[in-house]
Amino acid sequence: MKRVFSKKAVVVGLAAGLSLGVVGTALAYFTSTGSGSGSATVGSSSQLAVTQDAFGTGAGQQPAVTLYPGAGVQGINFTITNNGGGNEYVNQVTASVADDGSGNAENASDSSSIPNCKSSWFHVNNPTQTVGQDIAGSGGSYDYTSGNLSVQLNDDTTHPQDACAGKTIKLSFSST
Repeated sequence: MKRVFSKKAVVVGLAAGLSLGVVGTALAYFTSTGSGSGSATVGSSSQLAVTQDAFGTGAGQQPAVTLYPGAGVQGINFTITNNGGGNEYVNQVTASVADDGSGNAENASDSSSIPNCKSSWFHVNNPTQTVGQDIAGSGGSYDYTSGNLSVQLNDDTTHPQDACAGKTIKLSFSST
């Protein structure tokens, strides 16, 4: 019997066939679909600190004014500080004279009651101030110096106001 192919041709053919098989295998793949989920935690708002600015004669400061029954109007500036992690928008700040719950004003130094010094004798002029500021987190602050927030001691002609003499009343601030 006569050989139709030489050894060399058989080896080359076999090598070519194996190569095509490997290439064919390398090009084979499956398609699929999938799904999954993840999460992101959203922080929450944090309480802002609203503090009255110090009195003085510097730029943006209100000069200290002594209040008397029916005389003296003390201008008030304040600073809003955001110690939270994200920005907080402040629409308005409202100021009031702190009250101990029984009608007496509170002492600014220690929040104690000032007996017979009625919080209703004091009047906060323009108590609600529109701020409209987005305050950055991590200690960002905004100094509000509108010039139209003030407090005064009204004259009560039916009750002596001696209990308020020489006292420093506490103001409370709330923000929205």
